[in-house]
Amino acid sequence: MYFIEHGAVSVLTPTGRAIAFLKDGDFFGEMSLLTHQHRNASVVALGYCDTYRLDKTDFEECIEGYPEVYEQMLKVLH
Repeated sequence: MYFIEHGAVSVLTPTGRAIAFLKDGDFFGEMSLLTHQHRNASVVALGYCDTYRLDKTDFEECIEGYPEVYEQMLKVLH
């Protein structure tokens, strides 16, 4: 999962069509962390970006003690 501190990105379908633009404060990649599914879009920087990454191992370590929070996150997805 990635968090955009500064910059802008375009979210693209597998065919290359732009379907969203994300900017400062937005995030992407959360679906893979929560559902363990492969990505369904690509993200391309529109210029210089500062981002932070939360990888699967760190996410699972953080959420491990809070199963009710994880369940709430899954409910929001559906």
